[in-house]
Amino acid sequence: MTTIIEVIDTARSPRVYETVDIAGVAWPVYKVRALVVAVIAALIAFVLTGSGEVTMWASALSLTTLWWVGRRT
Repeated sequence: MTTIIEVIDTARSPRVYETVDIAGVAWPVYKVRALVVAVIAALIAFVLTGSGEVTMWASALSLTTLWWVGRRT
């Protein structure tokens, strides 16, 4: 027998983030910062190494790190 249990968590309120409008869509500021830093990291990595693989890893690492840290604060 299957039972459906509905759990409603009322103790937590939803987080509210600062937003910026980009093309009519409200983006959280932490996401925009993460994307800008990832592009800068990609440019620097590509100029220094000329390797697409290193560029991808540098931009992915910086984007993911800033995205998750920004989401927590």
